Amino acid sequence: NGVTQRRWLHCCFPEVSNLLTKIKGDNKWVSDLSLLDNLLSQKSSQDIEEIFLQFYDAKFKAKQRLVLWVKNNCNIDISAPFLFDIQVKRINEYKRQLMNIFYCVYRYFQIKNLNDKDKMTIVKRVSFFGDKTGPGNDIAKKIIQLIHQVGSIINNDNETNQYFKIV
Repeated sequence: NGVTQRRWLHCCFPEVSNLLTKIKGDNKWVSDLSLLDNLLSQKSSQDIEEIFLQFYDAKFKAKQRLVLWVKNNCNIDISAPFLFDIQVKRINEYKRQLMNIFYCVYRYFQIKNLNDKDKMTIVKRVSFFGDKTGPGNDIAKKIIQLIHQVGSIINNDNETNQYFKIV
């Protein structure tokens, strides 16, 4: 709501912002996102490969920042190589958070039913929920409670928590 891509990218993802500024030679793209059109069209394939490696490194550093924040603020240990599935949206009974937590329960039982060999092949994932609701929305409050309860069960199950966590 009112946050532009360039502000999000520049302020919240400084690693990639710095990479884009380096590629473009200045930071004018921050106020004119169209300057990023055809960003790599003038680059050689070797340069493009190097840029993608730098992008991966920047993304991984940002994930490491989030891992540290989660440890310090939520006391949950997660791993940066996991796939991060992040959903931040005001909770209402008609929003997607309820479907997402049902999916988390489904995924949990899928992992529980796998043998150890098959568990090694699944994509390790962390599902993040960032939500709030109005004081009179009792159904949404129950959804938040459900998210916390499911997260507690999944995060404390030693059989599955090395493959899947909820924050």
